[in-house]
Amino acid sequence: FAELFHTDLYMFRRVLGQTLVLAFPGMLISAVLMCAFVVYLLPQYFDWNTGMMFGAMLAATDPVAVLAGMKELAADPRLTAVISGESIMNDGSALVLFTLFYGAAFEARDCTAGAVAEFAVVQTLGAVALGLCFLLVALLILHLCRKELSVVLTFIITIPFTCFSAATLLNTSGVLALIPLSLGLRLFSRNFLVDHLEEASHTVWELIE
Repeated sequence: FAELFHTDLYMFRRVLGQTLVLAFPGMLISAVLMCAFVVYLLPQYFDWNTGMMFGAMLAATDPVAVLAGMKELAADPRLTAVISGESIMNDGSALVLFTLFYGAAFEARDCTAGAVAEFAVVQTLGAVALGLCFLLVALLILHLCRKELSVVLTFIITIPFTCFSAATLLNTSGVLALIPLSLGLRLFSRNFLVDHLEEASHTVWELIE
């Protein structure tokens, strides 16, 4: 949430296409290749379901140290935006893939084409819809309380955790639900986030992370 909430939206829009390709098809290709590798190399330990779980875990990138180094070195903002955006969406898509094959491996979940399509829709479009609902509620509350700086800061910190918890209770992806919420709040942040409050938000999220 914090990474997208404090991102440069102009740069994010410029690299959105590359980010989506890396985060969804790129993640899937990586997971399938890793799955095939372990299934054929270690067939006594992995079948295709557990192999895809393993591949999904390894396909989820964690570029925190890389991004910190790139910022210190003043690397190309476009490259930084691609890596940052891809890592956020990649986490969500990899988690959905892991959950799908976990259900097939350990919960006897139906893996017909219809069941997989339904699961994918709930985990992706359902998560986005939930995030948009929380965004509308958040914008309404922030509009009413925009002069109360402590309330604004507290709400910005608590709303993503509430959204993620709601997504978990509704059996959809909490990570993907946070994407429209964070981008929407960033888009409208100039209406309620004055300069010193934005600095405070950066500081608090750095402490949380």
